[in-house]
Amino acid sequence: MSSAKLAIVPDPSPLPVRVEDGFSQIFGAIDKLENLESVAAELAPDATDKQLIDGRVYATQLGKTAWKIVVIFDAEIWKRTERLVGGRGAKDVDEKGIMKAVDKQAHELGCGASTIYANARIFKTFKTTLTTQNTLEDKGFYQAALAAKDPRAAIEHFTKQRSENPFYRPADAWRYVNATKKPCAPRVQRGPALQKIHDKAVREELDAKIALVREWPMSTVDPLLATVYRRAIEMFEWQRDRDIEKDCAAIMKIFAGDEGTEAPDRASDDYISVWLHSHGFVMSEDEIGQGGCAPRCTIKHDEDKHIEPSGRLGLMVRLKMLTVETREESRGPTQRGVITSVYGGQNHYMEMLDGVSILKTLAERNAAIHVDWLERLERYAPELLPKKDDKAKAA
Repeated sequence: MSSAKLAIVPDPSPLPVRVEDGFSQIFGAIDKLENLESVAAELAPDATDKQLIDGRVYATQLGKTAWKIVVIFDAEIWKRTERLVGGRGAKDVDEKGIMKAVDKQAHELGCGASTIYANARIFKTFKTTLTTQNTLEDKGFYQAALAAKDPRAAIEHFTKQRSENPFYRPADAWRYVNATKKPCAPRVQRGPALQKIHDKAVREELDAKIALVREWPMSTVDPLLATVYRRAIEMFEWQRDRDIEKDCAAIMKIFAGDEGTEAPDRASDDYISVWLHSHGFVMSEDEIGQGGCAPRCTIKHDEDKHIEPSGRLGLMVRLKMLTVETREESRGPTQRGVITSVYGGQNHYMEMLDGVSILKTLAERNAAIHVDWLERLERYAPELLPKKDDKAKAA
């Protein structure tokens, strides 16, 4: 069922004429906007101050209306695809099937399934607010509210704050959401998930190399070499300070496009390994955790057993930062052994990263991501956190 296309879903509207007329109005209004920016650029130099201010207000309102329409349509696309692949049922399996079905429309939609899913969540959660009030016009407020423990209570709080303070922004909303979460625990060097990867001797050796390389840019005969040396220092410092959290954060850079590269929707473990090493995030294959199958994998392997993803990749799947699936459809008639596993950013986690990205300072963004990391460890892998007696000793 997951291979079916949205296009074959019958039109559910009992009033096709009304729907046709309504969409004609929408398309007609949008058509009138074509090349409007060039007209604005031509008129702006001769416009009065009032015309410029009014024009800006109208243009801003246009953007606020556009994203809401997109969210409404995406919610219906998701709903119809969900119905097409068999409804909710077993949530994890069905959601994956829905994602695949929507991805088949990615070229026409101009975005991937994760964007459709995120917009559908916004509409499903805040339908009444979106269609009846104009206090919160920025999509960032709704993205922040979804990350709160009580999204509807959060959106009410944001509405109140915005009505009292017109300069209340989505970044302020994200600060509120992060502040209402459990405070970040003291960072103690106990518990596998919090301790450094390298022992003291390795870190001291890296410190010595860093001190040596720091002298090089001052005496270089070519400015380009100074850039190379600074990059080398960054690699040494990252390697010295490594822990499991930093390793996982480096892997997430692949799917967030943080290193100036286009973010893939899916990536194999081999691709992930090559990408990490080419960007200076050097880890061993065992640490990265190559290999493994998707949850509920039904492939009959040579070893006749399911293989769990290991290393950082396995942990990130467990912490619901990544999803994993096996390319069963890529198996040829004579192919044997394990099919390559492919990983992608988990929808809710990617939404959290998108929301955090609008925070003003790097320190705020890192703190919010660290709080989320500790919460995931506590929920899905508590054995990797310091034990209570360890925390007492550290205090």
